[in-house]
Amino acid sequence: MKSLSTLLAFGVMFSICLLSVLAPDSASDPNVMTMGLNPVGLIGAVGMGIQHFRPHITANATEINEAYLLRTLIPQLVNEYKNDQEDFLALLNGVPASAVGAEGIYKNRLIAAPEAVINNTVDFTGPVAHDKRHLFLPFDTVDTKPSKVTRSELRGLPYDVKAELRVRHMKAIKRKTRDKLLHNVAPASHTVDTPVIDLGSGGMTFSALLDVRERIVNMNMDPADFMVVMAPNHVTDLGNEQNTGNKFREVMFDEKRGNVKPFAGFPNIFEFGGLPMYDPYTFALRAFGSLTGRQATLVINIPEVIFHRETMKAYLKPEINDTRSADPGDEFRLGGFFAAGTLVNKGFFALV
Repeated sequence: MKSLSTLLAFGVMFSICLLSVLAPDSASDPNVMTMGLNPVGLIGAVGMGIQHFRPHITANATEINEAYLLRTLIPQLVNEYKNDQEDFLALLNGVPASAVGAEGIYKNRLIAAPEAVINNTVDFTGPVAHDKRHLFLPFDTVDTKPSKVTRSELRGLPYDVKAELRVRHMKAIKRKTRDKLLHNVAPASHTVDTPVIDLGSGGMTFSALLDVRERIVNMNMDPADFMVVMAPNHVTDLGNEQNTGNKFREVMFDEKRGNVKPFAGFPNIFEFGGLPMYDPYTFALRAFGSLTGRQATLVINIPEVIFHRETMKAYLKPEINDTRSADPGDEFRLGGFFAAGTLVNKGFFALV
């Protein structure tokens, strides 16, 4: 009773104060006071007070229909899909709309290496033909497995479980496409243009990164165009490096944050735990999703990478269409297309 009296008093005072603000010159007018204390105004004010203290449960009861999908859900999904990216993905160049086809990404690439001569005294024999490559990177599909939220779950949970599931489905798609990109750009095996470097039992060292830098320069490339995505155990190796005569340990490793600072001309060095695995004996890239082997640190040639997320759809089976379940509910999943790979396989390193 005491709390109800307090709530009624709150409603009365709220109504009086509201009218005073709206018509301060008439605050003392008996008619205004009568309006402020009429039953409708009093009940409305008390209702506002009750609504203020009651738990928010209306979000879970949102009606799912076509209008909700088109106006609310899908725009939210598209926005999250594009904007929530890992830090190293932000360095990649976007794909122009003109290069996006129905089945994948199309690129024309001129491979030109003209030669210059000094003090030439003889006639040139003819023009040099250059290699014009028509590159195509097909789309992959990505889907989440359906989730179902029953009416009893909606009633029993104190938060918007549908919104939480939507966020988790989106994160699952982002993580899977990101991991697939890293697997696709990793060298399949050791070649001159895509070295796979054996770090041995000693693990990652600053000297190994310097060796990669030297190789990049010898390829007539700029280390500033590369990013280093390091496996967590390799970052630990650098933190534990015992070569006291090497000042890189003191200067290039941030002990407070536990990360590697820009080093040896590489302005972008990241740490990531979802890097691909290599066979410890043949040093061949293992299948996507493999959890055994040696995890690689990748040195990635940024201008040669394509990463594009294309069409995305939300697939929904509303609760009102579930006519057979004893505890009916909404079913939801996401699916779409993306392209992840390289233009030219040159300048990609794996350190394992």
